[in-house]
Amino acid sequence: MNRAPGLGKAVRALRRERGLTQESLAQRAGLHANSISVVERGLTLPTMETFFAIADGLGVEGYELMYAMNRRGKSAKKTQQTLPAGKSAPAKRTVRLSVRAKKT
Repeated sequence: MNRAPGLGKAVRALRRERGLTQESLAQRAGLHANSISVVERGLTLPTMETFFAIADGLGVEGYELMYAMNRRGKSAKKTQQTLPAGKSAPAKRTVRLSVRAKKT
């Protein structure tokens, strides 16, 4: 089951853009290479600590990884909604998430 398709695609794309292997990213993030592989394949959702470690390893902020995740995941696919005549789509709500990574 693919639990985090957007995150996996984002991590893989950013890693490749930087010319990193899974092993080199894992080393930079202080993780095992298998952890990177599992996240990239979308088999698991990483903990917040692992998420921010991967972001650090990629040289991006957590919010940048979240942005890339949303662009490359299911939410990036445009869906068309057919509405009855005279009806409009509901307004979208924006939710901001502010998380600070614990530096060790």
